[in-house]
Amino acid sequence: MQYHGVVRSAMLCVQRTRSPQRWREQHRALAAAHAGWCAELAESLPPGSDPEDRWLDERWFGHRRNETYHLLRADALGALPRARRDALQAADAGPAEVRRWARTLEQAGTDADSEPVREWGRRLLAALREHGEHGQGVAGVCTFLLREAGLTEPQRVLAYTPRGREHRKRDELDRSVADYDRALEVDATDIWLRTGRARTLGLVGRLAEAHADLDVALADHPDDGDALCLRGELLGLEGRWEEALAAEPGHESAHRHRGEALIVLGRYEEAAADVAATLAADPEDGFHQFDDALLARLTAGPQPAARWAAVGARMPADCATGADRAPCRLLCRTAAGDRAAGGWAAADAALAELASGAPYWLLLTDLTVNLGVPAAGPGTAEADRARIEGYLRVIGDLLRDLPGA
Repeated sequence: MQYHGVVRSAMLCVQRTRSPQRWREQHRALAAAHAGWCAELAESLPPGSDPEDRWLDERWFGHRRNETYHLLRADALGALPRARRDALQAADAGPAEVRRWARTLEQAGTDADSEPVREWGRRLLAALREHGEHGQGVAGVCTFLLREAGLTEPQRVLAYTPRGREHRKRDELDRSVADYDRALEVDATDIWLRTGRARTLGLVGRLAEAHADLDVALADHPDDGDALCLRGELLGLEGRWEEALAAEPGHESAHRHRGEALIVLGRYEEAAADVAATLAADPEDGFHQFDDALLARLTAGPQPAARWAAVGARMPADCATGADRAPCRLLCRTAAGDRAAGGWAAADAALAELASGAPYWLLLTDLTVNLGVPAAGPGTAEADRARIEGYLRVIGDLLRDLPGA
C-alpha cells in the first residue's frame, strides 16, 4: 500500500507540473459536478425544510467533501478558508464526519503539494484525537477552530452551538449556557440556539428563563416539534401536567412525553396508546421499555422478575451521561420492588450512589416525579409505599442543598 501511495503521488506531481492550467480546469469541473449533485439533493428536501438540514444528509455531505477536495486541488490556498469553515459543520454532524473532513484536507494537501492545507488536516485530526473521538472531541475541535481559524462572528456561532450541546451532554452546564449566550449575542433569532439554551437552563432549574427562550422560538416557529416537546417537559416538571399535555405537538416525537404525563395523571388507558407507539418506534430503548413495564405494573399488577432484570440492564446503558445511571437504577428497582435484582437493597445502594455524586436540578426533579408514580399507584404495599416516600424525602433534601436552591 505504501508503494502504491508513492507511485500515486509521483504520477499526480507529473500531471500537476506538466500542465498546471489543465490540472486546475479538470478539478474545477469535478468540483462543479459534485456541487451540482449537492444542489439536486438540497432541492429534494421536503417542502418547508430548513435549508441547513442538507448538512444532516450523509450523501449531501459526501458530495460537499468531494467538491472541497477538488477545489483544494485546483486552488489550495484559495479554497482553504471555505474548507476551514465547513469543518464547523462537520463538527456539528459528529466526530466521524470531523475525521473524514480532516482526512480530506490532509489528502488534498498531499495531492496538491500544499503544506498549509495538509497541515490543517493534520491539526484538525489532532484536535479531535486529543480530546477523544466522541462528543468531547467535537468540543475540542470547536475550541481549536475558534482559536486558530480566524472565524467571522457568524462562523463563531457555528462553533459555539455544537460545543454548547456537547458541554450539556457532559453535565458541564455552566459552560453550555455560556456558549449559547455567546452565540445568541450574535444571532438572537436562531431557533436551535434558543431551544438549546432552554434545554440547558431547564437542567439547572432556571425555568422562567427557559420558558422565555421558548417563547421567542415559538413566536417565529409555532409548530416546531422540538420546542413544543421541550415546553411540555418543562411544564410537567412544574407539575402543570394538563398544560403539558396541551402543549405537546401531535407528531410521533411527542408520544413518550404524552405517555408519561398521562401515567402521572393516572389516565392509564389513554397512556397505553402513546406508550405502545413509543416502544414500537424503538423497542430496544431502555426508557421505552421501562414505561411499558411500569404501565403494565400499574394496570395488570406485578411483572415478572426477568422483565425487570432486562429493563434494569438496558435502561442505565442508554443514559446520556454517567450521572444519570444511579437514578435510572433507583427508578427501575423501586418500580419493580422486591422483584428487581437485589430487591430493595439494590435500590438503597443506588440512592446512596446518587447522594454521593453531583446531581443536578432536572435529574432530581424528574426522579421525584417518576418515583411518585409507584408511590401513589395501585397495588403498592403500604411498606413499599413508606420506603419510596423515604427515598423522596432524601431526594427533597438533595434538591434543597443544590447551589442557589
